[in-house]
Amino acid sequence: MIRRSRFRTLAAVLAISVCGSLSAPAVATDDNDRLWTIFSTTDAFRSDDGPSRWHYWFDAQARYFDLGSGINQYLVRPGIGYELGELNFKLKL
Repeated sequence: MIRRSRFRTLAAVLAISVCGSLSAPAVATDDNDRLWTIFSTTDAFRSDDGPSRWHYWFDAQARYFDLGSGINQYLVRPGIGYELGELNFKLKL
């Protein structure tokens, strides 16, 4: 016998899967010479006691919309964060 919580989880996964498969097909195609490069990193700052609760992340993107014409768009997104508590995620199905 399937418990109610497990049944609800299975029903939600099935509903999301069905909704995702009903999307409209692509009608037109576009041939182009576009290129999008991404560099991303994240880590915790180090202290004498090991990893600290302070974290950093960095994301840089270069987008070329017409190859050979130079960079059309360049994005840099740095960030610093503090971990408020330990994250303990447990998934039960």
